[in-house]
Amino acid sequence: MPWHRAYVKSFETALQEKCGYTGTQPYWDWTLGMISASHLCVAELTRLMTDASDFENSTFWDPDTTDGLGRWGDPNEDYQITDGGFAADFTVSYPSPHMIRRQYTPVDPISGAFLPETFTPESQLAMVNGFVGNFVGFQAFLQAGSHRSIHRIVGGYANPPHTS
Repeated sequence: MPWHRAYVKSFETALQEKCGYTGTQPYWDWTLGMISASHLCVAELTRLMTDASDFENSTFWDPDTTDGLGRWGDPNEDYQITDGGFAADFTVSYPSPHMIRRQYTPVDPISGAFLPETFTPESQLAMVNGFVGNFVGFQAFLQAGSHRSIHRIVGGYANPPHTS
């Protein structure tokens, strides 16, 4: 959605202007597995297909502090992130000082649905092509499907952070 992209861009700009960050805001490109790949080597093709087909192991979650957002949080540490760009030494202030948490939860606890199925390349193409001229239908499908699923899968802030 345009507002979502504007929000991410303003966050990226703030990081660059206020913090001296020289990179770009990382994002998960679900279209990577949909490209024409005849020119790619096997290793690169495998990496790209993993990003689109295996959200849990996507390179987006790389533990490298420069290129990734880190793996899933440790359940023994209240799901605090311990590697990547938002590692445990990265504290956020609102609503009270705490570490960022992330818990991989692929099954919707209410419906029992396997949430990654809502943003496969096939489901995304069905969404994009299935609502031509019907923005309201497109928006409802997006919000009830892939957009909601991503937030539920990543978790972390579905419950308030634990404070001591």
